[in-house]
Amino acid sequence: MLNKVLLIGRLTADPVIKALPSGKRVANFTLAIDNPGKDQSGAPLPADFIDCVAFGDNLVRLLDLYVKKGRLIFVEGRLRIRSYTDRSGIRRKAAEVVLSSIQFLDSKRDASQSAAATSGSGSSMRPDDIDTMDILDEVESKLKETESSSDFDDDNFDVPF
Repeated sequence: MLNKVLLIGRLTADPVIKALPSGKRVANFTLAIDNPGKDQSGAPLPADFIDCVAFGDNLVRLLDLYVKKGRLIFVEGRLRIRSYTDRSGIRRKAAEVVLSSIQFLDSKRDASQSAAATSGSGSSMRPDDIDTMDILDEVESKLKETESSSDFDDDNFDVPF
């Protein structure tokens, strides 16, 4: 049996992070996903809104620190349909994607600009707001340069066994 969901979309709001009685944290958010179809008049169909939940400590930490409204992300997980009784005593069902991984598809700078454009505010990035992914990319490129320029000579290397 297979239960796998792959989604690319933008967050409709900042993730909501709550602590469970056990002390673990859980993050909830909604992804807006463009619908490629068109209605009978040729107008684009409205976006789909998919509820997502993350339980893993690493995923919750990533969502808490780096994911904000408007950020374009790729998520992988499984579909879960749960039942509950609302305050009126009516039995309801909720569908959500339980995340197993997340990847950023835009830079923090791009996300803040798109969020500013959609909210209509003219706010801009502060100079001290550095994107961690840019720093990691720079460090990796420096490491690759160092590895490629090393004086290691394969021909003069003796294996001790």
